Amino acid sequence: MKEKKLLSWIAGFLAAIAFCTLLCQKVNFLLCPETAVFYPQQTSLEPDGAQYETVLPVACLTPIGVDEYLLFYVQDGRAYQATAQIVAEKDGLAAVSASLPPDMPVVRYSSKPLQDGVKVRIVEEILP
Repeated sequence: MKEKKLLSWIAGFLAAIAFCTLLCQKVNFLLCPETAVFYPQQTSLEPDGAQYETVLPVACLTPIGVDEYLLFYVQDGRAYQATAQIVAEKDGLAAVSASLPPDMPVVRYSSKPLQDGVKVRIVEEILP
C-alpha cells in the first residue's frame, strides 16, 4: 500500500514539474520582445556611385551622442548592441561605419526596449 502511495506521489510530482516547465517556457516566450529585422546591404547612396559596406534604414539607429548612434543586431536569438557613425545618408537610408558581425540582421523595431544580450523573437524580416 505504501509503495502505491509513493508511486502516486512521485507521478504527481513529475507531472507538476512538467507542467511548471511548460508554463515557464510559455511565459518566457511571451516576455521576449518581438522584433523586426533588416539585413544590411552593400550599395551606393550618392550620385558619385561610391559603394558603402553597411547601408540600413535610419530608423534602425538611436542617437546617443554627437555623431554617434546605437543599434542592435541579432545573433543566435539574442540582441546585442553596437555603436555606429553615419557616413552618408539619403532617402531614409544611412551608410554607417559599425563593428557588426557579417550578415547579421539589425533590429528595425522592437515591441519592448532592448538591452544587450536579451533574448528576442524575430517576427518580421525586412528585405532590402
